[in-house]
Amino acid sequence: MRRADWTPLVLVTASISVTVVAVVLLTTSWLRAPWGSRPGAPHARRHLAREMQVWVGDVAPGVVGLLGPVWGEKGPDLAHDARLNEQLGLSEGRSLAWYHLLLFNRSEEARRISLADGALTIRPPDGEDRVSLRNLAGLVSRGEAEVAPSLAAVLSVRGTLSEAVEVPAGWMADLLVAFDRRVELDQAVEVATAAGAAFERRPMTRRELDDLVEDPASAQLEDL
Repeated sequence: MRRADWTPLVLVTASISVTVVAVVLLTTSWLRAPWGSRPGAPHARRHLAREMQVWVGDVAPGVVGLLGPVWGEKGPDLAHDARLNEQLGLSEGRSLAWYHLLLFNRSEEARRISLADGALTIRPPDGEDRVSLRNLAGLVSRGEAEVAPSLAAVLSVRGTLSEAVEVPAGWMADLLVAFDRRVELDQAVEVATAAGAAFERRPMTRRELDDLVEDPASAQLEDL
């Protein structure tokens, strides 16, 4: 399986005062880099959770979705949320939680996968209301978020500003998606599509996730 060119965006920087231009200058050089060689990956392997919880399920005929955290540890994930929300002008009360979504098209046809509001939901513990996927493009069009042109170019590479993504047969899409608020995936009760298809929770190490993104054709994909 070939991977689409959706290399992960890492927006956690050393200083809160970093500008959008600086973020773009740092990020655009990573867009075509392999996952394992991108800035941040060595940090992830050395310091972040060895094992994390991801959710795996069918999002369309022949297309497997994997929803996971950006980093896999609460502190860095919250810091990532804060940095990106700040760049988007999303103040507290309107902030979003960001997750990593992989789509593997194992069918023989291209598939168009919706990223519209509510395309995926997460059910928190204790009977709380479901948390829904939010489409950033819709927020921007309604004036609820602001994206500088340079940052928009970066987010577009990750599918973050698209209402749908087309995944060719045999390809993988590597996306950055937002939800209403954060739910720790190891505490979630359910993840499901808008059509009601439920995902299954799976333990996965950081190395396994990195290896899967680097080589989507690996036998590991058959175990999802």
